[in-house]
Parts: sequence; structure tokens; C-alpha cells
Amino acid sequence: MKASNEHAVTVGWQVEKFAREGKKMKSLDDYLKTKSKPAEDGALGVRRLFEGMLERQEGTDGTR
Repeated sequence: MKASNEHAVTVGWQVEKFAREGKKMKSLDDYLKTKSKPAEDGALGVRRLFEGMLERQEGTDGTR
């Protein structure tokens, strides 16, 4: 029970601090929005990663 009271005081303190500093928090739905990339972008990134690894492993005579 004591922990919930301390939590409430902490939340109230932060709200008052933000209000005095003029900060405004974004709405909750703004934080819940996902910025997902298409799967093709992720696959292209992995392909570039492996191609770069292969280039670094190649010797001057063309061998790996």
C-alpha cells in the first residue's frame, strides 16, 4: 500500500514539474503508433550487409 502512495506522489511531482517548465507530452496514441518498414527494406539491408562482408573477405587475387 505504501508503494502505491509513493508512486502517486512521484507521478504528481512529475506532472507539476512538466507544467511549470511548459512542457507538453504527446498524446498516448502518438506513442502507440508504429513506424513499420516494408519487409523488402529489411531484406535489402541484410543483403547489403552480407555483400559488404563478402567484399571485405575477398583477397587481392579474388579468393575468399
